[in-house]
Amino acid sequence: MARSTCRIDMHFANRDNLGGAPEAGNVVIGIEEGDIVEIEVEEERAVLMPKKLIDKNQAYFWTRRWQKGEKEAAEDMKAGRVKTFDSVDELIKDLDQK
Repeated sequence: MARSTCRIDMHFANRDNLGGAPEAGNVVIGIEEGDIVEIEVEEERAVLMPKKLIDKNQAYFWTRRWQKGEKEAAEDMKAGRVKTFDSVDELIKDLDQK
């Protein structure tokens, strides 16, 4: 059976549009009053997906390219392919040796 999907705008969650969900219910679904929620309609179901806003000047961090670099850097650190220096002079001295 083909699955039909329709996206709907983002909304701010509040007690009225969450159906007056009790606090215990909010913990279970992970949505609190004031959260931004994307609603996706799948056949006869509405799926709520909490969203977060980030500053535009921080958006680069979440790009695939930047995240790939973060992963590579973490792997280098884990494998011991990094150096630390106590001063800029020591760093420059190490760079001059190459």
